[in-house]
Amino acid sequence: MSDLLPAPCAKQINAQTARILKGTCYDQTWRLLLDGLAMCAITAGRYGRTRSRCGMSLGDLQDILLLSSSGAQDFTDYIETGHYRRSPQYR
Repeated sequence: MSDLLPAPCAKQINAQTARILKGTCYDQTWRLLLDGLAMCAITAGRYGRTRSRCGMSLGDLQDILLLSSSGAQDFTDYIETGHYRRSPQYR
């Protein structure tokens, strides 16, 4: 027997997307996003946002919004060690 969940239908995805878009704070929106990803069997997520990126620099690391389902320290280590530079999202 497979541990995989059945793929969500378009109606479920649209409903979850609507809930995400109606989020009123970072915590709520992040939780709804992770719930939506779990519907697609994605078990972890990382998100980073900065307005001070210039070229290949992220700017001041203190000015970055970091969210991770693995905990804050995981993503902080990911940024501080420079591993993010190897991600396709960064390039």
